[in-house]
Amino acid sequence: MYYKMTFDVFQKLVLELISCLQSQCLNLVRPHLEIKKIVTIVFYKFANGHSATHMADHFNMGASTIWKYVDIVCDAFTSI
Repeated sequence: MYYKMTFDVFQKLVLELISCLQSQCLNLVRPHLEIKKIVTIVFYKFANGHSATHMADHFNMGASTIWKYVDIVCDAFTSI
């Protein structure tokens, strides 16, 4: 079974998460990415189940950064 998300739904979700993510992403050592890119990275991880190492190679960032963004987005989901 495949589930797809329309761009409109993605945009609405980003708008819901933006306030939570902006405040938490500013505290990271690396300059924060665009919120849309963070949500895209995390959804890609959820959808494909790849390891953080694979994701790091794919998105050109460290595996620990991937995990930080996953934690931040999951926390944001629980707060909305």
